[in-house]
Amino acid sequence: MRRRSLIALGALAAPAIISLGARAQTVLPAKSYRIFVGFEPGGGADLTARAIATQFERRLSRHVVVENRPGSSGGIPGELMKKATPDGSQLALLSSTTLVARLATKDFPFDPFKDVAPVIQVGNFSIALAVSRTLGVSTFDEYLQWLKGGDAQRHRVAVSSNVAFIEVLNVLLGKAIGQTLTPASFGGDGVLNGKDGRILVDKERRTSAAGVWAGGDCVYGGDDLTVGAVEDGKQAARSIDAALKG
Repeated sequence: MRRRSLIALGALAAPAIISLGARAQTVLPAKSYRIFVGFEPGGGADLTARAIATQFERRLSRHVVVENRPGSSGGIPGELMKKATPDGSQLALLSSTTLVARLATKDFPFDPFKDVAPVIQVGNFSIALAVSRTLGVSTFDEYLQWLKGGDAQRHRVAVSSNVAFIEVLNVLLGKAIGQTLTPASFGGDGVLNGKDGRILVDKERRTSAAGVWAGGDCVYGGDDLTVGAVEDGKQAARSIDAALKG
């Protein structure tokens, strides 16, 4: 499955008019900017948003904060955009699986057709469904046959962050063969431990992933002040230097 990520602007109660007004602005407000991400720190969506934020800061000479708001299949940023003032200062990074998750999720927090205005596609990401070699299956059809031939434990699938993908896949599987999958959270090496949507670090700014340090507003307890980010950088640099020297 291919997953597209979009940057979207917010709209208010009159979406057709307000969203067009936000997109038509030629002068951006002189204030800090925020990019909301619907998934945990350390994942692909988070890293993409931070790369975009870095370029925004260079081009606009304004501070850009990335805020992680996981939950609701990645839909919380869309809900924030629904309520945001459409001045261009708040944006959301939304994946295509989040946008179609509305079809599979009751009480989804926003309508992707009415509440947000897409600005640009920022990338394509592949999502792979992998199985153990010990299962003896090599095609998706063989996997489905294996799925139908056993107990409920076979329906468990480990996911790192993007549960929306499983929810959409469940709709397709349910219609096709009457089978669904049960997502089980899996904190693999590629996922950083976090709290309240931010990355947990120790006093040396080490994250839960080996060889990865973090600082600034993306860490739990951090702020979006330059002086704080500089101090985090110093602490991380000392720790990295010590680690390289063994």
